[in-house]
This record gives sequence, structure tokens and C-alpha cells, in this order.
Amino acid sequence: GVIKRLEGYEISTDKWDYLLSNGQRILGFASDDFHLESDLSTGWNVVRAESASPEAVFAALKCGNFYTSSGVDLTDIYREKNYITVESANGEEIQ
Repeated sequence: GVIKRLEGYEISTDKWDYLLSNGQRILGFASDDFHLESDLSTGWNVVRAESASPEAVFAALKCGNFYTSSGVDLTDIYREKNYITVESANGEEIQ
């Protein structure tokens, strides 16, 4: 992924591309690299689960029914045939 703290230095995108291009199912997760107070809440996982129970959240994660964010709020993601549509409350922030 891209490490934000290192000015966007790409550390393993070539490996991700190789695995995905060869049909591997891999999942990426976000987390804070919390060394300074300013690092708090810089990356999180948004899970689309049936409820907030640990079982429902884990089931959604296992299915890949989540996205990672550092600020973008997606209100819906869906696929119709060969098209993927993403709706966002603050889409101008998508990079």
C-alpha cells in the first residue's frame, strides 16, 4: 500500500498488482501509525455489516464488504453488469 507518512512512498504496490492480476484474493486494511497525537484517526476501516455484533462485523470483513479510508465517506458502492458505481458524501476528497 501507500504509506502516507513517507510522502506517498509506494512500498508494495507492485506485489499487490501481481497478486491481484493473477487472480489472488487479498484484502487490505487501514490503521493509524500512532507515534504522535497528530497521527490519531488518520486511517480506518468502514464495514458494511448487518449489525455491529462481532460476528456480523467479522463475516462482513471475511466477505470483503468494507473499505478503508482516511477521510472519504462512501454512502454506497454497487455493481451493475460491468460497471461499479461509488457514491460519496464528500467525493471531492477521493484521490
